[in-house]
Amino acid sequence: MKKGKLTKERRSASRLTALDRLEIAGLSDNDMLERATRLAARWIGTPVAVISLVEKGELHPVCSVGVPLQQTSNVLLCKQALKHSGDILEIEDLQLDPRFRNLPCVTAEMGMRFYAGICLRDPNQVPVGVLCIADLRPRRLTADEKQALTDLSVMVQF
Repeated sequence: MKKGKLTKERRSASRLTALDRLEIAGLSDNDMLERATRLAARWIGTPVAVISLVEKGELHPVCSVGVPLQQTSNVLLCKQALKHSGDILEIEDLQLDPRFRNLPCVTAEMGMRFYAGICLRDPNQVPVGVLCIADLRPRRLTADEKQALTDLSVMVQF
């Protein structure tokens, strides 16, 4: 193990502890999170934006634009975004990426083609969730769009 790196188990335990402190149930009525989600979709021009927390492999969406909360089922995408730890995970065309092309959210009739997600952290810098955007067409983020997503992720720290 490299110095300064946490093992997978310790990262998971840290995330669970952080999520317990956040009390997931109380976040669904958070006006700041709802505003950030709307701004992400509007500024970047995507039909979908979601803020989710990941706990024990389960996705806990707390707010969304463009898709009902109960239909935000891209746990695998969110977990990958968590691993990028500060960088944006951008997938220009999900149908061309072997890791994601068979996901139900991609194979559906009006399936997602584009995804970008960025890790959200608690005050102790523990990764606890993801701000993500999605589109029905393949695309690439511009430098300004990447900056907007990064800025929003910093503003939405828990």
